Amino acid sequence: MGLPRPIRARRFSSLLGVQKVPHLDPDVTFMKITKAIDPKFHIEDEDSVISIVKTSNGEPIPDDEPKMLFRARDRHALETLRYYRAICADDDCTDFQMAGIENRMAAFEQFRREHFERMKQPGITRGL
Repeated sequence: MGLPRPIRARRFSSLLGVQKVPHLDPDVTFMKITKAIDPKFHIEDEDSVISIVKTSNGEPIPDDEPKMLFRARDRHALETLRYYRAICADDDCTDFQMAGIENRMAAFEQFRREHFERMKQPGITRGL
């Protein structure tokens, strides 16, 4: 990937997931910025290359692989996760996979309880 780009350290010092790499100039540092999506995946910005990465092994998801993101405010997401859990159970998926689904379901249920006013029909804003 080449050398990381220099960034003024003070600019991102309050962000979680910032990894500082020393530089000869004490006022400059290289940054690798990450933001968790869920326990299995995170977004990574390293040397101006932004990737979705599998956290357990550090492998980026290929750009040509389609992806889908469900948000907790989507009023159909929790039902979709329940259905997905049933399919995975019927397929005898690993305990690791099932625990991951349960983790997301619990987080989505908590969001629904605490932020019911933010729940919405998917697509109602038409991307605005």
